[in-house]
Amino acid sequence: MASFNQNIIKHKIGLLKLAAELAARFNVANAARIAAKQSPIVDDVWIKNFPEHSAYNGETLVHHHLDYGPKAIPLPGTVHSKQPGWGIWHPEHSGN
Repeated sequence: MASFNQNIIKHKIGLLKLAAELAARFNVANAARIAAKQSPIVDDVWIKNFPEHSAYNGETLVHHHLDYGPKAIPLPGTVHSKQPGWGIWHPEHSGN
């Protein structure tokens, strides 16, 4: 029984760490969008953490599953959906 309780505690600590990490990545408006089950957008806070996305300011972040598996990453919409991005993220559909 002790290990079960320790697992719960470790899980909750992990959630707190994740919440702190996410808070650093999203501003209040994006946090509200996420809470409302809407996609966040690329903004100044996001660009501060991911400067490679600076050209996509204002775009919706798309939830992309890696290799169609359980792990996912956020990508700006045009990176995810248009060539050459589509071919990078979905090579089996790129026609190459």
